[in-house]
Amino acid sequence: MTRKKSVVDTVSESVVNPIEDEDTLDLKKDSQYLKARAALFVGKFCKEVLNERLRQIEKFGDKSHLPHKGPMGDVNLSEHEAKALCQLAFKVRRGTWFHIHFEEFCEAYNAKDTVSLRGELVQLIATLTAHVQAIDEVANWRLEK
Repeated sequence: MTRKKSVVDTVSESVVNPIEDEDTLDLKKDSQYLKARAALFVGKFCKEVLNERLRQIEKFGDKSHLPHKGPMGDVNLSEHEAKALCQLAFKVRRGTWFHIHFEEFCEAYNAKDTVSLRGELVQLIATLTAHVQAIDEVANWRLEK
């Protein structure tokens, strides 16, 4: 019976037998690595979000707001316009996380029912989480804790 190699075994072997240039793994493109890194981050981040929610409950109590959109004044939040704006910003290499968040927010705002609304909010939270992860990875301060 052959034992499956662990990550430690693979890394150890690469130190003893250096990987050839054409065999190197580009971790920025390896989806399994990126998924594992995201899972690790989200686990730590959820703890931070929970602590913030507990702080908010302590400060404001259990606030309940209507789950559907209400009037927002003169703001027109068309999901199609937000998507076009986001695509244009990235096409001219000016796109930011905030363009993505705005598009996701507009999609949530224009959701037709609570099931769609919930799905869109999860997508918005995922992009916000990715934004925080990018900040932390650039700063590298969360990884040092």
